[in-house]
Amino acid sequence: MAALRGLILNYWPFVDTFPKQISTAAARMLQGTPLVGYNYEDLSKLWELASALLQGMKNDEMAHRELWIKTAHSLGVDGQLGRDKPLDEVNQVIATIGEAADRFTTLLRFVTVEIVAESLSATLLASDAFKATVDGPGRQWFVAHVTHEPEGLTHEELALRLAMAIHDPYPTETEVEDIIRGAVSRFTEAGEACMRTLELPLTHH
Repeated sequence: MAALRGLILNYWPFVDTFPKQISTAAARMLQGTPLVGYNYEDLSKLWELASALLQGMKNDEMAHRELWIKTAHSLGVDGQLGRDKPLDEVNQVIATIGEAADRFTTLLRFVTVEIVAESLSATLLASDAFKATVDGPGRQWFVAHVTHEPEGLTHEELALRLAMAIHDPYPTETEVEDIIRGAVSRFTEAGEACMRTLELPLTHH
């Protein structure tokens, strides 16, 4: 699957960087203005969980980074990870997700990463061609994004709840959708750019 190989190689710079972006965002968010003045009953509890949430997200993404390498190995391209200059569109994804923004926007962008990863994973795992090409270890990144504990909130759900709670006044549906759509569009543009690379021979820089 040439398209999948292109995706794995070209999206590697983001996968490699994302755990570091979470660490940077966590430092900014937790050292920022205290939220004790907000009038939401569950905000105090949610904010106590924020540190654990962000650390948990970072740990997950570090593990997912290793699973991405396994997928690359399954496709025979692990030795090429990081060898090509990142696509401009992938750099735009990195810039958007890592941008120093308010807590509400930052959390929603993290939620978007999970939404995109889950959607991609569900699509590929339903593909017979994907399953015929990628072995069990190579599928683990994708399986991880569609497998959820039966009880408790996922990091995505908790991040969304926290984002909604800390926005004063409570955000409108349009405000939430605008941020998520903006981030999704960056991923879409990067995906299209990955597909365009299939029309050109790979060059190393």
